[in-house]
Amino acid sequence: MEQYNHAVNLIKEGNYQEAIAELNKVIAQDKNNAGAFYHLSVARYKMKALDGAITSINKAIDLQPLNADFFAHRGIILHMQKRSKSALLDFDKAVKLEPNNAYRYSSRAFIKANIKDTDGAIADYQKAIELDPDDAIAHNNLGLIQEQTGAWDKAQESYKKSNELVGYEGLNPEKSEVDDLLKEWKKEKEEQEAEQKRIIEENKKKLIAEQNQIQQQGLWGIVKSVFTNKEMFKEFVAFLKNGFKLPSNEEK
Repeated sequence: MEQYNHAVNLIKEGNYQEAIAELNKVIAQDKNNAGAFYHLSVARYKMKALDGAITSINKAIDLQPLNADFFAHRGIILHMQKRSKSALLDFDKAVKLEPNNAYRYSSRAFIKANIKDTDGAIADYQKAIELDPDDAIAHNNLGLIQEQTGAWDKAQESYKKSNELVGYEGLNPEKSEVDDLLKEWKKEKEEQEAEQKRIIEENKKKLIAEQNQIQQQGLWGIVKSVFTNKEMFKEFVAFLKNGFKLPSNEEK
């Protein structure tokens, strides 16, 4: 158990290759350890070794065919392999296993939106909100799809509810220019990045993705983009609420 827990911590720290070595040792001692196969899949997925990740999660599912987390994880991998229809079947299974878990519906909605099943995505986000009315991300993402379908009034209601849940009342009218806001945000990020080189190295891929998203979408694209991570969503809204300032190191 100690070796297994150590491997899980290695994954959290981003030491995927070491984690894989430790998990293989665990599996050598216990070939029926479904959790070890699952985390082996997670580590391989993080390393973009998707075929290996599928092989490992298939073994975990064989050992525990009623584990919703396993099906959801495999669904994510299949989606990344551009096999979204197969991924949807796994998310269907996860929903069936945990019909009262709001996150299962939100996850499936994300896949449905990607394959242009807007009605299905809307229905799933609505179900997720029914089960968890305080999920700001579900409200935000529902609003995005409603806007895409031309239901502007409904979209605004969803955005408003999302903003209320995170305590964000809207943009400061004195700083309403998107370009100005974007420049200030990027300036703040650059200043903090200079002071936190270690953190930048640990999160290099994430930061590059964020910067590309900023350049490609602009501020409003980020505000209304599909968020799948609650902390990322709250961090951006907090930036807006804080007068377009990132928290200082002391505040973190």
